[in-house]
Amino acid sequence: MDRDPRYYKRVFLNSPFDAEHYEVLRAITVVLLDCGLLPACALQFGGKSRMSRIIGLIGNSRYAIHNFGFTLNGKMKRPRLNMPLEVGVWYGAKAFQADELGEDGKALARNDLLLIANFHKADRTRISDLDAFDPHDYQGKVKRAIRIALDWIIDDKEGVGLDPGKLPSPKDLVVRFSDFDANATDWANRRGLVDAAQIKDVDRWPDYVKAALHYLEAHPLPKREVVPPTGM
Repeated sequence: MDRDPRYYKRVFLNSPFDAEHYEVLRAITVVLLDCGLLPACALQFGGKSRMSRIIGLIGNSRYAIHNFGFTLNGKMKRPRLNMPLEVGVWYGAKAFQADELGEDGKALARNDLLLIANFHKADRTRISDLDAFDPHDYQGKVKRAIRIALDWIIDDKEGVGLDPGKLPSPKDLVVRFSDFDANATDWANRRGLVDAAQIKDVDRWPDYVKAALHYLEAHPLPKREVVPPTGM
């Protein structure tokens, strides 16, 4: 099967879209862009049902980052059902879609990262089928989530075709995300996006991506060219 070339760099983002988790989603979005990858989530397309969008994106993404969110229900924290559902669709695609072959003939398997804020071992029992997987606890901290995401990218450096020596450092990524996010309205204006003041609203995530790319293009790291992912 002929793949869209963006498949090999696309990362499906499975995350809650509430205020508690959206800053982490924005941070991971900038990390991926700054590393030359293409973030994708159900917020970027309209017209189809959300489930159709999710299935389409998962089928056309080689990577995924899942951020398991929890909602308060009295004294109990219970997982949001959307995230486990999308994880199930992801692992179904991973199991039943044949791996692509690289130029060297080796399989290019799908890869994913599980994130949970303030994870406790007891939480794993709520989805016991994931018992063999180790979620990464970012402790509700954006800086820690950035570090975990970068480590995950570096661990699969051969698969994504990246030179770790040319990737931003965790400190670079924290500084660059913080600088852009604090000035996102200004960069949205420079990009010519409408309603720039609302650029950090959840439903404006696609425009947030465009503004972030504009910022990264204007602030290339030394000896490194930032190439916008195709299709953005």
